[in-house]
Amino acid sequence: MKKYLYLLLIPILILSFQQKLSAQEEDSVEVEVEVEFEYENDSDFEMSIDLDIFEHPYIGLTYGTTRFKNSLSTQDFLDVGRASLKLGYVTQEYYKTDYLVRHKNKYLFINNFTKDLYKAKTSNPLEISAWQFGFGNEKGYGYKIGPSAIIPYIVSEYTWTQVKTDMTKAGADSSLLGLYYNYFRFGQTAGSGVQFQIIPLLSLDANYSFGLTFPRHLFWKHLGSLVVEGIANSSLDWFIKKVFKFTPEAGPIVNFVLKSGLSYAFFELRKDKMNWPFNSTSPLTHESFSVGLKFNF
Repeated sequence: MKKYLYLLLIPILILSFQQKLSAQEEDSVEVEVEVEFEYENDSDFEMSIDLDIFEHPYIGLTYGTTRFKNSLSTQDFLDVGRASLKLGYVTQEYYKTDYLVRHKNKYLFINNFTKDLYKAKTSNPLEISAWQFGFGNEKGYGYKIGPSAIIPYIVSEYTWTQVKTDMTKAGADSSLLGLYYNYFRFGQTAGSGVQFQIIPLLSLDANYSFGLTFPRHLFWKHLGSLVVEGIANSSLDWFIKKVFKFTPEAGPIVNFVLKSGLSYAFFELRKDKMNWPFNSTSPLTHESFSVGLKFNF
């Protein structure tokens, strides 16, 4: 009887051993599949980072025309030419989709304003030349088209400007211009432009800017004016984020139009009061249109 029991136990043990082996093989297969899947995901993630972010130093060269004004001046100033050199660092990355890019650009610059760079159509007796340096940034969103892109952007700069003129011809404006003559005066510039990125290493640029040069820097009033502008900017940022959320393809244009309009509105308000809404004097203003090239390295 025991003999028959042993004969029955042997096949049962063999079957259970085979089941264990098959279970172990299935577990090993599952582990291999999971490891392979995770590896593929990691490689794809690293590749997307390399492809989506564009970070390069750059040199910008621009040429244009400029008109200086002051609301207290009794005469017009001669239009002059403007040449600019910028050294900076540009960053671009895909935003939300594969056809929108976010553009950021920080730079140092130097500008020269002189009649030697532009022959004005009218001849005014008062000629102004100036040197200007400072730092600034460009921010915006654009449309990616293969290796090319169209990027509307907003400009914000802080400047130091030295104005020179023939004081013997200044007449009634001599005391006004004497506040700027041969001194580097602090100011700020805003504006907007469009960058046509032909290839990642070369871009064409068209820009309109408007700036203020203060006869004196009233720190606390200037800070208060910037806070007011910052609150208005934050309100626009909230609205623009909603536009990107629901209609991302409209985001770059909406951002460009609203931010450009806000900057120009504050420029107009500060023409008579340089630290609007706080009581302050009229600054020297300048408006420029320029075109140029950007070389990314």
